[in-house]
Amino acid sequence: MFPFVEIDPWRNLLKPECRPLLETLRHQTPLLPNTLARLRRSHSKDVVHAAIAYIDAQHKAQKKFPPHAIPKIADPVGVEQCTSYQIAQHKAQRFAQLKIPEVIDLCCGIGSDTYALNQVALTRAVDIRPLRAWMTFQNTGCPAVIADVTTLFLKDHIFHIDPSRRDEQSSITRRQHRPQDYQPSFNFITSLLSRCPSGAVKLGPWVNMNDLPPGEIEVISDRGNLVQIVLWTGQFYTVPRRATCFPQGITLAGSPTDVPTDSLQEYLIEINPAVQRAGLMGLLCKQLNIPALSHTSRLLTSPKAIQTPWGAVFLVIKQAPWHFRKIKAWLAAHDAGIIEVKTTAKSLDANQLQKQLRCKGDTPFTVFVIQEGHQLSALIVQRLPEHESRAL
Repeated sequence: MFPFVEIDPWRNLLKPECRPLLETLRHQTPLLPNTLARLRRSHSKDVVHAAIAYIDAQHKAQKKFPPHAIPKIADPVGVEQCTSYQIAQHKAQRFAQLKIPEVIDLCCGIGSDTYALNQVALTRAVDIRPLRAWMTFQNTGCPAVIADVTTLFLKDHIFHIDPSRRDEQSSITRRQHRPQDYQPSFNFITSLLSRCPSGAVKLGPWVNMNDLPPGEIEVISDRGNLVQIVLWTGQFYTVPRRATCFPQGITLAGSPTDVPTDSLQEYLIEINPAVQRAGLMGLLCKQLNIPALSHTSRLLTSPKAIQTPWGAVFLVIKQAPWHFRKIKAWLAAHDAGIIEVKTTAKSLDANQLQKQLRCKGDTPFTVFVIQEGHQLSALIVQRLPEHESRAL
């Protein structure tokens, strides 16, 4: 079914005779040169290289999948590009809610979305890369076809597509943020939408939303990091915008509105970036009945500590113009220890500032360095435990 030379080393990893090789690599970290030489005497170079990549992928997969769902076979790049288990399950539920009977998963990768979709609908997978299609078949049991999706006859199919957003031909794998640089191109995806009106298009989190065709735009974050945008079209289109945050599994849906603003009050709430990226800060401000510090900020402010799953709450200690030495001196005088730095200023490196501002005391502080125009200001705050904030 998959008669391709590049697959053979990976296919061998599934054979019983390769189990000792995998066990050796699993427990040899770092891999010593003499161990590598010994392994190459008993296995081909291609098999050893595939085994090393497999073990690396297994370690990476533990961050994205629960133990029972870790892919049977995968390479590191495939794991990095794939949708996490929880997010794939979330997307598949949209198909389940509409009782979609059949789905075609285009550009399936190692099959994480295919696996979730196949739990709710009969799913077929397609990928132009033989190794990826084979991995999807191994990981899901679904029919997986090796094909260029742009050559397929697709009409009225319900689909999910994950176009490649990385240049894998380069020696350095680079993320592509412009839709015209995707593979397949966004022109193809636009054409696909004209023939197959209902589907889901997985996109990078920094795609220009103004470039997208009509549909529901869902921004998804995981552990505070933006990970993907999904364009839902046809019968999936229910609201203009949606922000979904994991691992909480919470969703905010509606239309972008004006963001109310006010001056700094006693408490600061840092909102998950998915809400801001989805243009729903105004909607959240209305729900919480509190303002933002500015129209472009994801920092809300309140006279009382409130509890919301959409953000972390901080007690404001001090507001001052940004001056490194003065802020450092203030922190040292107030028993500061570990310092967390968050900044909207592109000229500043938050990680570097955290090291430079760290003091010898025991009290943790968070420093927000905020840029408004050409002015920088500092907010010194302390993070509140959830039980100290007041439920709305």
